[in-house]
Amino acid sequence: MSSEINVYDLPRVPLTNLKLLPAEAGLYFAIDDSGRIWYVGIAKSLRDRRSTHERLVDFKCALVTHFAWTIDLDAGSRNSNEQDFIRLFDPPLNDLHRTGRRPVIPTGRTRDEELQRFIEIKNMQSELEYELNKLKANIVSHCEEFGGKLDLPLAKVYLSSRTSYSYSSTVDLLSQELKKQKDEEVENGTAAVTSKAVFPVVRASSGAKVAKSKPFPISVLPQQRMVS
Repeated sequence: MSSEINVYDLPRVPLTNLKLLPAEAGLYFAIDDSGRIWYVGIAKSLRDRRSTHERLVDFKCALVTHFAWTIDLDAGSRNSNEQDFIRLFDPPLNDLHRTGRRPVIPTGRTRDEELQRFIEIKNMQSELEYELNKLKANIVSHCEEFGGKLDLPLAKVYLSSRTSYSYSSTVDLLSQELKKQKDEEVENGTAAVTSKAVFPVVRASSGAKVAKSKPFPISVLPQQRMVS
């Protein structure tokens, strides 16, 4: 059955342990710790493909850290899905004619327009988080008034708890010593780097105002199919 899927929600395995991939046929995505997709591929057996892959050296050079995957048992669907995702993400390592470029998903926007939209969404996110925290406090009170649970047409809401602890001085000293040892291993090179995420940090210019922009057009997000 075909359905839309989100690549970023798919299960993942580390590049260093690809034997954990399933034996079934499917699609896979080579992704780095910044969430950039460097390669899209298909395989009759995802697990067997990893041992014979001709791009493993390229993946390591691109600092790919994970393979995301989805099972797709139909050969025709796999081929079609692969082409859909290549058009959607335009992965650099799928293109032998344009080497040396970085992953950039085609959005139909200029660089400045993408930056503007990014800042706008970050501002919206802060506003929504502030509102969400206020609503969360109210929902706790509403649930407590009705025995810890609310049955609404939209959803069932119930209370859950998370416990925090204050530990003894002995445990605190052990934690401090462990942190010290970790810092020393990083400093002297004993600690091995397992991943390194790169992410944008935005500092708004003084007096700058971000104008509202339109969301990404639906046309740049073609239907993504998965056969289960």
